[in-house]
Amino acid sequence: VMTQAHGELEKRRGASQLLDREEARARQRANEIAPTFALLGAAFVLSTVAGFAVAFVGEVRRPRVSDALELEGFMGVRVLSSVEPAQPSVERGRRQADRAAPRYLTPAAEGFQLAYLGLSNSHPALLMATVTGDDPVIAAVVGCNLAAVAVDEARHPLIIDLDPKRGASAALNARTAPGVVEIVRDKLPWPDTVISTSAGRDRTVDVMPLGNGTLSGEELTDCVASQLSRLARYYDVHTVIAAGQQIKGGLLSQLPSPELVYCVQPGITPLHQLRDELDRMREAGAVVRGLILWAATRPTVAVRREGTRRLTFAT
Repeated sequence: VMTQAHGELEKRRGASQLLDREEARARQRANEIAPTFALLGAAFVLSTVAGFAVAFVGEVRRPRVSDALELEGFMGVRVLSSVEPAQPSVERGRRQADRAAPRYLTPAAEGFQLAYLGLSNSHPALLMATVTGDDPVIAAVVGCNLAAVAVDEARHPLIIDLDPKRGASAALNARTAPGVVEIVRDKLPWPDTVISTSAGRDRTVDVMPLGNGTLSGEELTDCVASQLSRLARYYDVHTVIAAGQQIKGGLLSQLPSPELVYCVQPGITPLHQLRDELDRMREAGAVVRGLILWAATRPTVAVRREGTRRLTFAT
């Protein structure tokens, strides 16, 4: 019996060793067929496909702005222009006045010139428009450049910064106070709040900042509506920078001109959200004059806090 059991044990031990050798050969063949780099490449391809599938499903469920043609067809609103990435200008870098101008002030860009042309054709005497968007910094940069184009067209523009983010003041490297808040609460004369900033060689742009603190919607509306009638004697272009919430609160219904320019970002701004936003603004009295596609890199600007002498970034 012991001999028989010992023989059976040796037989099973031999079978186990045979299986071990087969497993080792199988692993060796697997490594030869699919080396480490091949496995990494396959993982990369699979992750890319999975990411594309997730992005595709997200785009189908929540489509975003792609180009001007699709945007006009979907929204039924004219696209005034598309702002493309600016190319470095050798001429601008040679002049000290141009180098001292704010970084994002590029009135020679085709996108800003076309947008201004589309707005000014129907307003040869007095142009007044409010600029906003889903990104307050982009809206501020667009509004400032529209005013700078007006300077090149021998007009006298004024930028009124009502956005709590104070993007226009940041884009022009200007102080944020005194401004509209001080006009309302401290009864400060409006000429004491206006700042002239460089817009290039022998060119300046005037801006009225928001000021320190905040105002209620009613205070803001009453102040701007009363001051614009006076400012029309001195400025023939008024560019108002406002937040979307202010416009939906009825700001434009109290202004002499309810015209609105909305800035969108291709690949970022959702189409359905944009349509709902514009519908709410129309219900509040806004007249959507057109859209501007911002296809360039998002600007990064810093707000000057005169009281603390610190820079805080507008987001």
